[in-house]
Amino acid sequence: MSNNQPLLQLNHVSKSYTHPALPEAYHVLQGISLAVHPGETIAVLGPSGSGKSTLLNLMGLLDRPSSGQVLFQGSDTAGFSNSQAALHRNRDLGFVFQLHHLLPQCSVLENVLLPTLPDTAADSDLLQSRAQDLLASAGLHARLHHLPGELS
Repeated sequence: MSNNQPLLQLNHVSKSYTHPALPEAYHVLQGISLAVHPGETIAVLGPSGSGKSTLLNLMGLLDRPSSGQVLFQGSDTAGFSNSQAALHRNRDLGFVFQLHHLLPQCSVLENVLLPTLPDTAADSDLLQSRAQDLLASAGLHARLHHLPGELS
């Protein structure tokens, strides 16, 4: 991937939902285009119900658009199987859920390492070091062994 190529790109993405009780589809997102480059930080802001979570779910490959195109590292995600999308979420994307979904019996470090468990071929020392570095960058280095309930 070249430095100029977006890591993630949305081209005219729309998302609609249908429900038997509604006379027509409910349009949550319409014609969203966005490019996120490596190392770039973005914020998604808006009032409640404006589609922020829907947009993040599309960007995180947790959902698929009704129309438009989501490109990840230049590849159109429409062709990704559920397994391929899960692999990209596991290896290439970071996603912090609004309702944390942390295991209360596991330490902060163990919760961060959970997604690496299926990769039996991975270097566990390297994974642990990477997890510690990520937690340090979030200001949590001194809290690696705390449980989620011991954090604010």
